[in-house]
Amino acid sequence: MASGTVLLLLQSGGTKFILLLGQIVLAWLLSPEDFGQIAMAYTVTTFVALLVNPGIDVILVRRGRRFHLWSTPAFFFSLSTGLLGSVVILAVAPSIAEAYDTPQLIGLLAVLAFATPFGSLSLVPRAKLRAQMRFKALAAVNLFQSVVQTVLTLAFAAAGFGVFSFVLPVPLVYMAVAAVSWAAARPVVRFRSPFRHWKYLIGDSAYIFGQYFLQTIVSQGDYIILGTLFGDTVLGPYFFAYGIAKQAIQLTAGSIQTALMAGLARMPTFSDQQTRAALRATNGLALIGIPLCLIQAAVARPFLVGLYGDKWVEAIPLVQLISVGMAFDVAAWAACSLLQSRGEFRFLFVWSVVCVPFFIAFIFVGAVYGQSQGVATALCMFNTIFPPMLVCWIFHTSHIPWGEILRIYTRPFLTGLLSAGASAVAIRLSAVIGFPPLLQCGLAIGTGLTIMGITASFIAPATWIEIVTKLQGLIPPLLLARRRSED
Repeated sequence: MASGTVLLLLQSGGTKFILLLGQIVLAWLLSPEDFGQIAMAYTVTTFVALLVNPGIDVILVRRGRRFHLWSTPAFFFSLSTGLLGSVVILAVAPSIAEAYDTPQLIGLLAVLAFATPFGSLSLVPRAKLRAQMRFKALAAVNLFQSVVQTVLTLAFAAAGFGVFSFVLPVPLVYMAVAAVSWAAARPVVRFRSPFRHWKYLIGDSAYIFGQYFLQTIVSQGDYIILGTLFGDTVLGPYFFAYGIAKQAIQLTAGSIQTALMAGLARMPTFSDQQTRAALRATNGLALIGIPLCLIQAAVARPFLVGLYGDKWVEAIPLVQLISVGMAFDVAAWAACSLLQSRGEFRFLFVWSVVCVPFFIAFIFVGAVYGQSQGVATALCMFNTIFPPMLVCWIFHTSHIPWGEILRIYTRPFLTGLLSAGASAVAIRLSAVIGFPPLLQCGLAIGTGLTIMGITASFIAPATWIEIVTKLQGLIPPLLLARRRSED
């Protein structure tokens, strides 16, 4: 698990750097309205993606020891739902374009509809790589996808395709990634009785699908409400800001969740070993992720002003608010992996049922009274309340003392506040000296990370030493040694 986490962390860092560079260049080449229109299109395709994968990959990972028995029905199920998803996108495209009052959405959605079946081809091989804990191959596939996607998007944007630069590379990328994934994983798929055992896949994935559907409402609800009420002019800066703000949490939480769920699923269910492993991972993730989110909020202004001047100045407070909210959300990613590895999909579904009405109410009120800034404030408030409640419930019901549960947040937030404060001081001092904004940003990040390391080593020495030890022990072999045999 530790090796996989480091591998995926390195891959995620490279991926985020590539995507961030791509987004920086796209923000120069495209307009805020273009970002708003693609955000509208994604509100449709994100929901349709649930048809392609209603939790089948999670089921395959949990049944990793019997993967060969389920690869055939899972492949034909995902391919069939991919074709169905394509039809659904084409059917709803005119209505969505009319609802958003954006006729160009029909063309964008048509391209994404064509790409959907190709995207379903990668589900089974990627699940096999996760089930076998072959994180080196999985990291290589993910990095390949990010590089190809970014390069093609920039090429289309430079050629003058406008907002279509976001969607035209998608079918090409899906086909390339499918070929690479199948070459790496080589899952066994037979063409005899392809529809056999579908009912067992559908039955087991019902709660997962319900949870994913409700999570998608949360992930897309702010875009839908802003786009419907105010159009792409207001939605564009918010979509851009969210893309910047999510970098820290996806770098840390996104990296550990993939490896953690696969590792925890191999441990005895509801055992103390499994619970303690999840708790250690949650502490480590919070100690890194929370300070990074707060540092990101501190350096948002010099970063965006240094790159774009006044073009994206209205996105600055949005990035700051969303980053602060994500600091409260980061620990829940690891804690939810414990529930998934235990198969507690029903509880995750019920929790989502409880959260979604509050989320919609928060976002709608924020949009009505404050447009994009009101939505960012509402999102920050929602993340401040609900994810910590979930983390506390998960570990309290797993018989973890309250003192250990509270330390998941208290120590990382103290580290984060000191780190972000140091970054803010560095920005003020360098501005007084007359340094340009990007140099202010660089100095602030360096100062914040230094204070983060020093503070974490004092207030959470056991967790910090474990993180440093794992990195020191795993990075050289991962970078220099060739992959050993499967044993």
